[in-house]
Amino acid sequence: MLSILILSLLLFSNLPVSGLNFPVEEEWLGIYSGNTRVGYSHILVKDGEVYEETRLKMTVLGTTQDVVLKTSYTLSGYAIEKFNFSMTAGSVDLGAVGKRENGQLNIEVVSLSGKQKLLFPLDEGVLASPLIFRWIVAQQPAVGRSYEVIIFDPTSVLTGVSPEDLKAKIAIEARENVKIPLGSFSTYRVRVSFMGSSILSWITDKGEVIREEVSPPGFVYVKETADSIREQALSGVDIIEKTAISSNVSLGDPKRLKSLIVSVDGLDSTEGLDLQDGRRQFFKGDLIEVRVEDLSSVKPYYLPYSGMEYRSYIEPEPFIQSDSPEIREVVRGILQEEKNPIVAVGKISKWVYEHVDKVPTVSLPNALDVLKTKRGDCNEHAILFAALSRAAGIPTKVVQGVVLLNDRFYYHAWNEVFVGEWVAVDSTLGQFPADASHIKFVEGGLKKSANLMKLIGRIKLEVRGAS
Repeated sequence: MLSILILSLLLFSNLPVSGLNFPVEEEWLGIYSGNTRVGYSHILVKDGEVYEETRLKMTVLGTTQDVVLKTSYTLSGYAIEKFNFSMTAGSVDLGAVGKRENGQLNIEVVSLSGKQKLLFPLDEGVLASPLIFRWIVAQQPAVGRSYEVIIFDPTSVLTGVSPEDLKAKIAIEARENVKIPLGSFSTYRVRVSFMGSSILSWITDKGEVIREEVSPPGFVYVKETADSIREQALSGVDIIEKTAISSNVSLGDPKRLKSLIVSVDGLDSTEGLDLQDGRRQFFKGDLIEVRVEDLSSVKPYYLPYSGMEYRSYIEPEPFIQSDSPEIREVVRGILQEEKNPIVAVGKISKWVYEHVDKVPTVSLPNALDVLKTKRGDCNEHAILFAALSRAAGIPTKVVQGVVLLNDRFYYHAWNEVFVGEWVAVDSTLGQFPADASHIKFVEGGLKKSANLMKLIGRIKLEVRGAS
């Protein structure tokens, strides 16, 4: 989810796209969690090219990784003609290149498992994210003005989002003097609401960022010098622990839970959320009730699923390559001609649980990559399980929400499978059906993370009943 927080690309209906010459500009921003510097961002604009690098030190379950995102853009005025993106984190090495052709970006993604092609509709007014605030000041901003735009970066596009998903609202809220260690600056205070996050920025009349607050996850960006950035070592921030929600009571081992009722506080809107499915999870007022499915009452079909209602959940998606020969070969070895979907799901889940090492991973999960590395966290387990299960002819969803571990609710990803009825399965924890502490917030993979992001750091859960 971390990569979804990084701002991307801007689209606006009357955005000028040619005849612009940006002066050489450079920005360095330290990234802080509390008083601790955990990363930095560097932007360079020069000769029609924009270079952006973001570096974060992440600690996940005791493992520290340097996460490095680098993007370069070739521009025609404001318009993107080409981009080159890379992401490295531990053993993860992901790259993507895109080129404008016939009103779209033709994108080639390169990862451990090879190359994939993606297409993204590209309006003539697309702007690289580092130029967002420069574009705003070019519009002669005034307090009270607002803009509805679409913001994009490669990390967002590679999750499969559409331009519609990237809509953002930008509001010029006030003129303020901001004091930071480098001095005092006269700024506009600008609020950007984007993909579940609220970004509050203080920018100069030239579009230079002086300070920025991103919630969630609660990072603060502060203008600094290149020398100060280079001289100070980074400290790790544990996003998993930082975003976990403490339980008000101890429930012991959650694996035994067959039902759970929690109240939700801080939920401003249910738009874009999947809090009720009428089967396993029910939502009324501020209460969510989860009931574990009874597999003995399910009437299974004969594999592969031949109905039409859930056919879309068998189809491959970017990074869920259920049609891949490698994925299909593994499934054949796991199932050995098994035709009962309930038994098949149990076998696939057991195989993923036993063969994929539980390793904290900061990446854009890719089923073929996970199949090669046999490593990953809940996202990698859920993506690989989805690819294998769909290849077996079982309609399968990726879902996201929270799960209870050690008396805290952690944000988590798992799956739901249609085996005659929809049933939750967690191959990370080796559970089929998944226990009642799995509280679903959204259905869908990383591209739906924006709907989950608006909850992080804002909601509280209180256990009202459990059995």
